[in-house]
Amino acid sequence: MRGFLNFIREQGVVGLAVGFILGGAVAKVVSALVNDLVNSLLILHDCDGSLFRR
Repeated sequence: MRGFLNFIREQGVVGLAVGFILGGAVAKVVSALVNDLVNSLLILHDCDGSLFRR
């Protein structure tokens, strides 16, 4: 058991796990932001077609 605890301390496995979990959470937040806010704004702006016409 002592060897396992030393391995975790030396290799930073806990930090890697925390980073992995936070990365997944940030990805979900960014995805929700793009789907809800950005896409809605593009749809509202495109209702009159002015976004794609010059």
